[in-house]
Amino acid sequence: QGFAPPHKGIIRLANKVQEEFDEAVFRVHIPFGYYEDLFNGGRQGSFALQRAAEIRQTITKPGIDVEISHDLLETDEVVDWLAHNTINCYFYDYLEGCGIASSPDYALAARRPIALTKSFQFRNFWDTPDIFIENKSIKEIIAQGTAPIEKFWSMYSEEVVNADYTRILNTVIAKHNA
Repeated sequence: QGFAPPHKGIIRLANKVQEEFDEAVFRVHIPFGYYEDLFNGGRQGSFALQRAAEIRQTITKPGIDVEISHDLLETDEVVDWLAHNTINCYFYDYLEGCGIASSPDYALAARRPIALTKSFQFRNFWDTPDIFIENKSIKEIIAQGTAPIEKFWSMYSEEVVNADYTRILNTVIAKHNA
């Protein structure tokens, strides 16, 4: 799920699904992006529609169905959409120096298995090798379930995040009052 510039590896994912599976449903949610489209000639949905066409050209096995949606969803709708998947995969290019990607955060909230590439944008997951496609197949990642990512649920629980924000605010207030 997410916007669809070429570095997101959607076609690499389509090829991997076709390589590993004879039957599957390849679901992709690619909303149109105002700024993305602005930088791509201003045509509404240009990247999203381009990726959708590439996916349909790539997936040729008759047992693999393709479902592509483009509506802009609210956060809870994205999480719900992801929760209906067997696995959520993000096959981004490496892109040295880029910031942390937010898409896997939605997948964590959906509590489904996750498969990633060793992208620099996923460096916050690098200590979890069992979710990287360079180490395991999609089938193997599905088979292990959510065990490799369960630690993130406790690390980013509401209580932990609230405690971190409280600590930060208290530090800022103490420095301001000093």
